Amino acid sequence: MPGFAKSGMGVTAIFTLHPSPVCCMNRYEPVRSTGLAFGYAMNSTTTPPAGVDPGVLDLTKALARLDGDLDFLKELFKLFLEDGPARGQSLARALETGDLTAATKAAHSLKGMSGTISAPKLMDLAYAMERAAKESDTAALAALHPRLAAMLEQVLTAIRTVIAAG
Repeated sequence: MPGFAKSGMGVTAIFTLHPSPVCCMNRYEPVRSTGLAFGYAMNSTTTPPAGVDPGVLDLTKALARLDGDLDFLKELFKLFLEDGPARGQSLARALETGDLTAATKAAHSLKGMSGTISAPKLMDLAYAMERAAKESDTAALAALHPRLAAMLEQVLTAIRTVIAAG
């Protein structure tokens, strides 16, 4: 199932959802139909800014996944700045109303978005919330939600730092 496409150097790469054997979670990874790579080689102009905790936002992994294309990564970050808070609010509303199906969907969506931008701690918390909602574990949801909300804010701050760094 295609998620989004990125074109560069005459080649289009489709990013598609696939299961990761490492942690049994879904992640977006590039799938290329040719041997050609898109994007740009990582160089001094694509070095991530200092001071961003890789547990919050793993810029090295994100850039490696995108062949060092910092401009494209910043585009993804801008999309996350728009959608991430909305997903967090959807999750909070679902928890307030006790709608565990909506909570599962919101947590799943936030997990996928976090994996796409390489925000590992947020992805792990969203995954834990998704599992807790599927299992109707309201005590775990109540304990996890404040941690997820705080981590979401840390990720948003880190993204703003990267974008501001130019």
